[in-house]
Amino acid sequence: MELRLLEHPADVGIEINASSLKEAFEAAARGMMSIIVEDLPPDGTKTPTHLIRSIEVDGIDGENLLVNWLSEVLYLYDAEKLITVRADITGFTATSLRAMLHLEQLHPAVHHPRLDVKAVTYHQIVAEVGETSARVRVFFDI
Repeated sequence: MELRLLEHPADVGIEINASSLKEAFEAAARGMMSIIVEDLPPDGTKTPTHLIRSIEVDGIDGENLLVNWLSEVLYLYDAEKLITVRADITGFTATSLRAMLHLEQLHPAVHHPRLDVKAVTYHQIVAEVGETSARVRVFFDI
């Protein structure tokens, strides 16, 4: 799996190449969090504040599903100050997904904000499957 940071005048984005769209969506959640929080805990780290939450997301197509997925992860950060450390997608179709989110409560003394992501956008969005790999690209309004 390969993650690349993309810059744009008023946005920041990520592009991920992975073996499957499911894997790319999982990596996109962590990629977005790494833009928001500078000191993102290592994947799989369990702390005293470690939480697990199950979520379901729907969309009309792959791009809409990607926006809705990342918007849900962003909502948990904005509304509840929960950092998504890892996302395990347990069910995945072209228009829906189920996932277990591994979360950690934001602690300002430990987690240093990097950028304030306001929204997930449709600008230049890609969610595609090739013969041997998958790719997602998404930009965030900052």
